[in-house]
Amino acid sequence: MAITKGKWEVTKWVSHDDVHVSIDEGSYMRFICNCGNPVADTLPTNPNAEADANIIVTAVNACQSVNQDNPMAVAESIKDMYEALATIISGIDRDCDDSNPMFSFHMDSPLADTLRQAKAKAERRE
Repeated sequence: MAITKGKWEVTKWVSHDDVHVSIDEGSYMRFICNCGNPVADTLPTNPNAEADANIIVTAVNACQSVNQDNPMAVAESIKDMYEALATIISGIDRDCDDSNPMFSFHMDSPLADTLRQAKAKAERRE
C-alpha cells in the first residue's frame, strides 16, 4: 500500500476555520485530509478537529520514522510490540530481584530503565 511520503503536518486555514493534514512540498502544501469543517455549512463543525489532525500526523510520522518503506507494518505491529515490552518488563521485575543475586543487577540497569520509560510513555494518560 502506497502512502504520501514525507513529514505530515497539521495546517490550519483561519479564513475557512479548517484543520487539515498536509505535506509541505516546498512551493505548495499537498492536502491529505480535512479534519475540520464539513463541506456543507449546514453541518456542525468538528470540535476535536485539531486533536484529530494531531493524532493522525503524530502516528504517521512515527511509523514512517521506523519503516519509511512500509509504515503500515509498524502501525499494525504496535500492539504486539507493546505486549512484548510489557512481558519483558514483567520478567525483569519478577526474576531480577534481591532474592536472586545472580540477576539482581538487571533491575536497575540502563536497559531496564529504558524499557520502563518506553512503557510509561505509552501508558501516559492525559
